[in-house]
Parts: sequence; structure tokens; C-alpha cells
Amino acid sequence: MDIFTGNITEVKPLYTQFEPGSALLVHVAGEAKRKTDIIHTAEWGTLWQAFDEKGVLIGSDIRKHSTAPWTTVDTAFDSFTLACGKVPALSFNIRIKLSATPGTLPATPFWTFLDDQYAPISVFGSVVSPSPIPFSYPTPLPSPAPKPAPTPIAIPTPTPTLPGLPGLPGLPELKAEWLIPIALVAVVGILLIPKGKPKPKGKK
Repeated sequence: MDIFTGNITEVKPLYTQFEPGSALLVHVAGEAKRKTDIIHTAEWGTLWQAFDEKGVLIGSDIRKHSTAPWTTVDTAFDSFTLACGKVPALSFNIRIKLSATPGTLPATPFWTFLDDQYAPISVFGSVVSPSPIPFSYPTPLPSPAPKPAPTPIAIPTPTPTLPGLPGLPGLPELKAEWLIPIALVAVVGILLIPKGKPKPKGKK
């Protein structure tokens, strides 16, 4: 399996202004890297293509490269002048596209797209300015998800207690809720105390 990566580093028309009908020449440069999973020396290629604003192919070139027999990785640097046919009557933006393939035949269906760039082509005497160069805006990153609201924690309400009564030194503090039980115990205790025996009659 072949994995290709790369990018275009330069797209520069040979002249700042062209005469209509003259040769349209564009200097292109770029880098392509091939990584394979087996060692072999078969050639591979980079495909350079030029298109007008209607998407019509106006020029192409295949650059051949080979991988060293002791490695599975190869990097190619292309830098050359790409012929793009005849200069039209009106100025336009040219599109340069870079692809790569395990083979070197133009008809191979296994071309991998690497990069593309646009450059303005200015034509002498043209009354039409090139339309703006297409530019794809980056997809905005999704905003972070809102944090969930904290779950409220139920805090038990303390039972109000009556203020304590002052205690005696060495004894536990007397509490108000103890008064009724203590009073009941005292009453019961008084009722249970035996009364004194009655004195016999006639004795002084």
C-alpha cells in the first residue's frame, strides 16, 4: 500500500503580464513524499495539472521518481516551468493541482490528490479583472459543550432546641426537655414514701 503526502510551495507566472495568444508559462514547485509497506524500486510519479476558471484542463506534466532499494520512503522535490497552452484574451485565475501515483502512466486511476493553488494571470489589454481567487474558509471548531449545572445537595435542617438550664458543678447540664420527666418522678416518689405509724390510743 502506498501513502502519499505533499504540498505546492510555489505557483508563479513567468511574466507579470502576458500578450494574448502567447505561450502561457507558469513556474511551479512542490514536495511529495511516498511511503510504502514493501521494499521495491518501481517508479512513481507526481502529476501537475493546470485549469482555467471553468475547470478546463490547459496543461499537465508528469515527473518520474524512484525509491531507493533499501528503503520504503522517498521524497521528491519538483521545480520546473509548466506549459499551459496559449494565453486567452482575458485575465483569469489559473488553478495548479498536484497529485501522486504509484505508477507513471497518465491513464492510471490511482492518483492521490495532494494540494492545489490559484494564481492570477494578467493579460495585456484585458478590460476584465480576474475574479477573486477562491478561498475556502476553515470550518469553525465546535464550541465546548456547556458544563452541567451542579446538582443541589439537600442540607438537613437542624431541629431547634431550647436553651439549656445552668447545671451544677460536676453534674451534667440540665435541659429544658428534662423538667417534666423529673417533676413526674418527684411526684411519684413523694406518693410512694410510707407514712409514719399511728400512735396507739391511751398512750402518752
